[in-house]
Amino acid sequence: MGIGRLKALELAARYRECMMQRGLQANTINRRLSAVKSMVRMARRLEMCD
Repeated sequence: MGIGRLKALELAARYRECMMQRGLQANTINRRLSAVKSMVRMARRLEMCD
């Protein structure tokens, strides 16, 4: 079935923290998180996730 909304948010937060620890610039982090957000939006439109 996939993962729940809270788990997805937790994973996104962990991904962000990992990128911050690696010393990536804020713009890079935001760009990558935006790409993930766009992918989830598309999956929702295609009814592949909740």
